[in-house]
Amino acid sequence: MRALIFRGPNDYSVEEKPIPQIGEGEMLLKIIACGLCGTDVKVFGNGHRAITPPRTTGHEIVGTVAESKSDKAGVVKGDNVLVVAPIGCMKCSFCLRGEQNICPVVVEKVHAFGYDTDGGFAEYLLIPKEAAEQGVLIKIPETEIPLTLLAVAEPLACVLNGQEKLRIGPDDVVVVIGAGPIGSMNVIAARAEGAKKIILADIDSAKLALASVVHPDVSVDSSKENLVERVRKETDGRGADVVIVAAPAPALQTEAIEMAAVRARVSFFAGLAKGTVSPIIDTNKIHYWEIEVYGAFGACRKQYEKAMQLIISRPADFQALVTHTMPLGDIKKAVDLMKTGQTIKVVIAP
Repeated sequence: MRALIFRGPNDYSVEEKPIPQIGEGEMLLKIIACGLCGTDVKVFGNGHRAITPPRTTGHEIVGTVAESKSDKAGVVKGDNVLVVAPIGCMKCSFCLRGEQNICPVVVEKVHAFGYDTDGGFAEYLLIPKEAAEQGVLIKIPETEIPLTLLAVAEPLACVLNGQEKLRIGPDDVVVVIGAGPIGSMNVIAARAEGAKKIILADIDSAKLALASVVHPDVSVDSSKENLVERVRKETDGRGADVVIVAAPAPALQTEAIEMAAVRARVSFFAGLAKGTVSPIIDTNKIHYWEIEVYGAFGACRKQYEKAMQLIISRPADFQALVTHTMPLGDIKKAVDLMKTGQTIKVVIAP
């Protein structure tokens, strides 16, 4: 089979390797598609603490069960499936509640497909016994949408994990900072929850232009105008009810609190790079205005299931996001396109 082999920073290629042979309790997937995300691009250029080369990366996976030696996975040969990326220990309190995304083994060691376990940039993928038995495979129901579109379910699940805490409703003005794929999906998800007004901001006018396909109510080029002032203007001075920071910059976290209304909910969705100096935040405003501040890391099975249903129910929204579907052999071209800002979401279909 063909598979991407990552050997170190800026050293990766598509090569031939044997199709995995499965043992007792294991499964084999034939890959339908695997999404390419910004983290993948960073891994290709810089490596990752959890990845010991050689490794096949890719964690936004859709496939078909080609072989099975498991009677505990909940799916059978021939089923089309989503793959839940994190692989929990199944012993901690988080795993026992179905929240494998915050299992210490996942958070500290990134025990997940595409990181310390081979991922989806290949023609076939082995599902280890421990993963199969904890339900990482979700059966895709009969649907007329292209199954490649469901490769966006993983990042959408992460978005839904973040938004669950924010309780977005029809009276809310929502600000999304960052117009990349995650920011764009936050706009779609907030719209699905009935938000009154959605403001999308970015310092890159080209990104904002691409993200216009998700139809925010207001787009703000924050390289040209003060975002905090614009949000106050859009809200008659009250501020935003929900602010989602989907770009990794400390100053944006500071601004998020500044633009928040009384009893607003703020999500620091994007993590900051290791070594980044923590932002200066007005904690008195958080205190006196009763502002809720949340983090978000990954997603668990229930959010993948919700993401799948949202994609199936609103396919046009997500088809607009997938600007490129490319073969595995062109993955370096896909990475170059992402680096030049010509894409929103790229899906690799072997």
